[in-house]
This record gives sequence, structure tokens and C-alpha cells, in this order.
Amino acid sequence: MIDQLRSLVARHCESLKRDMAGLEEDIGLIGSEPELSAAQIECAIAKAHKVKGSSGTIGFQAVSESAAALEQALKGLPPLSAALPDEERLGQISDAFARLADLVASLKPEQSRLYDMHFPADMPARPERNEEDFCQRQIGSASSCQI
Repeated sequence: MIDQLRSLVARHCESLKRDMAGLEEDIGLIGSEPELSAAQIECAIAKAHKVKGSSGTIGFQAVSESAAALEQALKGLPPLSAALPDEERLGQISDAFARLADLVASLKPEQSRLYDMHFPADMPARPERNEEDFCQRQIGSASSCQI
């Protein structure tokens, strides 16, 4: 089971690099023109939110917190119908993205708090259940149950 978990963590590290490339592209377009900027802001917020959630789940707390900061900076941009964001706000977004990008660039699977998680030796990889008992509890008869 630990090998499967480590493989999941390693795949997450690779997918983060792809996510960051997309975020970088979106953030680079923000501030170029109002209509394009509005669409890119929404897309960037969604991508930052994805990085925040998936990284937190997989055990990369610092990445999750940094992505949350970027998400909040993006959410602080003017409404979609407003003018382009000011230079100060664009600087905050750029700084938040740079911090996140630095974390992701140096990220290694071993840094996840899940990487060396220990499981009880007798823990089955998948819980077993007695189908007949399950049917008895669900419908009161094991004879007509198809699982």
C-alpha cells in the first residue's frame, strides 16, 4: 500500500508542474486587455484553487497555503466589468505566483507528509466484506441480492 501511495504522490508532483505552466500562462495574460483579462482571471482562480486543494490533500501543506494566497490575490481583482487591475495588484499576484512556483520547482515526493505514512501491518489493501451478511442487513435476505 505504501508503494501505491508514494506513486500517487510522485504523480501529483508531475501534475503540479503542468498546472503551474497553465497558471503562468493565465497570469501572464491578466492585465493585457479587459475582456481577455476577465476570462483569464476566472481560469487562473480555478487553477489556483485546484492546486490548493489537491496539494493539501496529498500532504504538501506549504504548496497548498501558497496556492491559497495566490487564489485570494486573484479573487481581489476588480469585477469582470471593471477596468484593468492596477500595477500594485498585478505585483501582488506576480509575487504570490513566484512564491508558489519556487515551491513547486523544488518539490520532491519525499516532502509530502503522506510519503512515509505507516499503516498497520495487518491492514488489508481493500476492506473485505461478507456479501451475504451485507445483503441480510440491507434487504433481510441473502438469496436475491446481487452485488
